[in-house]
Amino acid sequence: MFTAEKFDVAKWAELIKNGGAKFAGLVSEHADGFAIWSSKLTRWDSKGMGPKCDIMGELVTENRKRDMKFIVTYH
Repeated sequence: MFTAEKFDVAKWAELIKNGGAKFAGLVSEHADGFAIWSSKLTRWDSKGMGPKCDIMGELVTENRKRDMKFIVTYH
């Protein structure tokens, strides 16, 4: 079960920004169908199970605080 117990969104965003990036992003849903956002289309998402948080939403918020754009890919 994916728990993301060491996930610290502020540290991730700060690391990316300090590395000189102007944007960041993640694969939002892989072929296994697990979405890393709060989805109304499937119960297989990070908000409803696993870590119980909206990983994508939190990363978007932290990146915007640092004037970075966010890219989302969907596979």
